[in-house]
Amino acid sequence: MLTPVALTGAAAMVTVTGRRVALAAMELSHWGVRTRALREFTDALSVELTVGARPVQAAEHAVAAVAQTPEARRRAGAGLVEQLRREVGRARLGGDVGVSGAGASGAGESTGDGTGEEVYQVLRLWSVAQRHGLALGQVMRRRVDGIEAQLTHLGHTSSALAGARLTEIILLLLPVGAMGIGQSMGVAPVGFLVGNVLGVLVLLAGILLACAGVLWVESLTVTVLGGVGGRAGPPELAAAGVLDVFAAALAAGLPV
Repeated sequence: MLTPVALTGAAAMVTVTGRRVALAAMELSHWGVRTRALREFTDALSVELTVGARPVQAAEHAVAAVAQTPEARRRAGAGLVEQLRREVGRARLGGDVGVSGAGASGAGESTGDGTGEEVYQVLRLWSVAQRHGLALGQVMRRRVDGIEAQLTHLGHTSSALAGARLTEIILLLLPVGAMGIGQSMGVAPVGFLVGNVLGVLVLLAGILLACAGVLWVESLTVTVLGGVGGRAGPPELAAAGVLDVFAAALAAGLPV
């Protein structure tokens, strides 16, 4: 009776912990794919505008360029391309882009990884530039620089955290290795851990502490990377974006 209880409790804790870590890793992966696709779109849009293309035509060419990238072949990137196509189609029909707002369907649709808001901000820049006669190409170029800063920060931080993650894995494997050595020496630690009440309690307590440690490390990682939904910092880029728009407005001749 004790063995099924021990194995069930251990499997439940490991499954919950593994699921949370896997979801966090998947979220970060989707963020990277969508952000790289958004960078390609913004960069292509800036280049098209610089050579004199009209905004709608430039956006259509930019979406076509993004659709050919490796990111567009993944589900997260394909969703962003479709989202951009809808907004460009709305602009071609005379509608305003980026008017749906964050969290609604369309430009600001929630993706769970924060990129829906990033797309909304890019489209709002387009709308504001059209309304006030700003140099959209320059504004988009500044936005590309901001996205590049986010991706660079993510790469540097992930590299810096690689050592901590390796240490975490080694510490998790040490008890398993110790049990293997004990089993080979005839001490029979597995029988002790699943065969009596004290052993079951020790097993469950050890797995509970290990899972808590994994979740704690994951929490620290999320904090360093900028928080859930904005894992790739640097944080608070919105103020820099506002200053970019302000500078473009002044260059266009608008009063302060």
